[in-house]
Amino acid sequence: MKNPLLLLFLLMITTVSVKAQTDGTIDPNYGLRMSSISFMKIMKIQPDNKVLLSGDMAVITAKGVGTDLIRLNEDGSFDLSFYCPINEEILDFEILKDGKILAISEKEVYRLNADGSLDNTFHCTLTNPYLTTYHPNGGMFVYSYSSTPKKLNEDGSFDSSFVCEYVSCIEIEAGNDGSLYALFYNQGTYKVSKTKADGSDDTSFADIPLQAGAMNFEVLSDGKIMVQDRSYSLTRWDAFGQKDLGFYYSASPVALFRLDGDEKVYINTGSEQARLNNDGSFDTSYNALTGTVS
Repeated sequence: MKNPLLLLFLLMITTVSVKAQTDGTIDPNYGLRMSSISFMKIMKIQPDNKVLLSGDMAVITAKGVGTDLIRLNEDGSFDLSFYCPINEEILDFEILKDGKILAISEKEVYRLNADGSLDNTFHCTLTNPYLTTYHPNGGMFVYSYSSTPKKLNEDGSFDSSFVCEYVSCIEIEAGNDGSLYALFYNQGTYKVSKTKADGSDDTSFADIPLQAGAMNFEVLSDGKIMVQDRSYSLTRWDAFGQKDLGFYYSASPVALFRLDGDEKVYINTGSEQARLNNDGSFDTSYNALTGTVS
């Protein structure tokens, strides 16, 4: 996928294709019959470069009506082999290492098979979930405003060995060792904290204070953390919660940032898209229009 952000824009303006039978009725065996897309909420790229999208949308295929979670082929066409029957808003989802999908709606937690169908071997009792996160070496986590973060066993039951007391979480990220990073509001301050693998607070990690408020963060494979706060600044912190002085970004305010599979940092300032070098400077070899590197 050369430029997923450009693909997303093109998808939103794409017209619908239908096929009629000889009698003028819609052919039910012809893949995509109708779609409507209002906005996209989450986009994630699978290892095979297919793209999963959630948002306010509806897709009608020969398999039935699906809403809020669709998959695109690498060329941007709809993947008609994927069908998600959940008729609820998908708030968050994670692609698992076996190709299955951990998804949460406003009501409950689901696990989908790779083709989008429900995995009936999975059952989670958490109600009104809000956040989910996953790391192939760290496990599956979910969070509800009415509860504290929970780690899940393979069948969806709660892992009783993980007990976390964090509340008012805004975002959670799974570590590669079973730990959990949480961005939350506590005693008038936004901060990022980290647990140990058993859910207890990791006191070796200095909580990252965010005086301007918090928007987003991502944990890198080396334990460093990229943080975007409400002043639209972008900072990097080391694995112990100390500010990483080897990264400095001071250009236009960052409206959005994302990491690719190689953990390259892509930013959107509202007026331009760019890629950053490891020290926070602009990667001038990156062409934002094509998504390629010269």
